[in-house]
Order: sequence, then C-alpha cells, then structure tokens
Amino acid sequence: ISFFYEYGITLAHASNYYPQGNGQAESSNKNLVTIIRKLVDVNQRMWHKSLYDALWVDRITPKRSL
Repeated sequence: ISFFYEYGITLAHASNYYPQGNGQAESSNKNLVTIIRKLVDVNQRMWHKSLYDALWVDRITPKRSL
C-alpha cells in the first residue's frame, strides 16, 4: 500500500454486483464486444479465435480522455 501513496495512486474498489460502478472497464468491454461481433460476423461460436485481433485493434486505436 505504501507504493500507492508514494506514487499518488488512489485505490478504488467496485462491487461485482454493480457493474455501473466501474464504468471505464465496462466501456472498454463494450468496445471489445463490438469489435468481436464485427470480426465473427458469420460464425459467432468462433469468437474466441478473434479475441487477440480484437484486443490488438482496441490497443492501437487512439482514445481520448475526458
């Protein structure tokens, strides 16, 4: 915990049962689901084979902070 204080990091906890409490992660997951849906247009049961491509696309896409 001293590591967090040293670098000025604020610890925050979100409930597993209240996904709105972790909006940034939920937004990121929503983007990944959208990308995967576009990649597996024909055979949706093979979504796991497109996961790495979707992660790569998400990671290289420029994002702006609010």
